[in-house]
Amino acid sequence: MKLDEINKRLKRTNVKGREYIEVNQRILAFWELHPDGAIITEKLSDNGQRCDFIARIYDGERLIATGHAFEFQGASNVNKTSYVENGETSAVGRALGMLGIGSTESIASAEEVQSAIEHQERGEEPPDPLSVAQAALVEAEKRYCEANGYDDWKAFHSVQVMTRPDYANNPETLHRIAQELIDAS
Repeated sequence: MKLDEINKRLKRTNVKGREYIEVNQRILAFWELHPDGAIITEKLSDNGQRCDFIARIYDGERLIATGHAFEFQGASNVNKTSYVENGETSAVGRALGMLGIGSTESIASAEEVQSAIEHQERGEEPPDPLSVAQAALVEAEKRYCEANGYDDWKAFHSVQVMTRPDYANNPETLHRIAQELIDAS
């Protein structure tokens, strides 16, 4: 069966007057198109505040699509308890969308769009990535210091973190350093 035929019959969810396809529909379509395929997800990082995922889609042995996603803990009601699961699901939905499954109107899934709309309706701005990364680094430093017998995490930050040759005040670097500290705790 051809992809366009499957896309036409996928169940759609109306979000603010536009039709989107949910991730579960994309997954069912993938298995129909590629019964011997595989959907492999990997959590790239999780510092307790933000998790990052990649999903890789295979047709047998051949990689045919990838998708990335991240979620913030507590960024929505569901993310208070399930931000990791949402991150993984979003990465899968995006990877399948990149493959053309359920993406005739948009790569974004119904779940992604609904979440963004809910934030807007509550007047919430998306979390500032640098502020989230800085907070995650502070928490990781405190945890590391506690686990290793350091009394002053601020001194640890000044002497051990800010003097690192790879230190930079950008979200990606701060999340990476935070994850290293968590892993070493």
